Amino acid sequence: MAASAVALISFDGVGFATAVAAAYLVIMTFEGHIATPYFIGRRLRLNTVVVLIAVSFWAWLWSINGMLLAVPLLVTLNVFCTHIPGLQRLGNFLSARDEEAGN
Repeated sequence: MAASAVALISFDGVGFATAVAAAYLVIMTFEGHIATPYFIGRRLRLNTVVVLIAVSFWAWLWSINGMLLAVPLLVTLNVFCTHIPGLQRLGNFLSARDEEAGN
């Protein structure tokens, strides 16, 4: 929003401000829905789809606070599930382990 307002004030016409808003929307959508879940899931050895769903759910439920807490809650759930014998199947689902590597 701030980038669009600055572009509206700086440039002549509404076209450039709209282009700035569209570029910002495209970049943030890519980063939020593709890049961040992929890299967080890869680094923390979590299922990328589960990370995306967790961040989306907690963002819907608690807004920015939920987004900040989504991955730590997911990591905590994954650790508990891998150490409790009855929940190991859920822990295996949450983690992104290579089956052929034996991890």
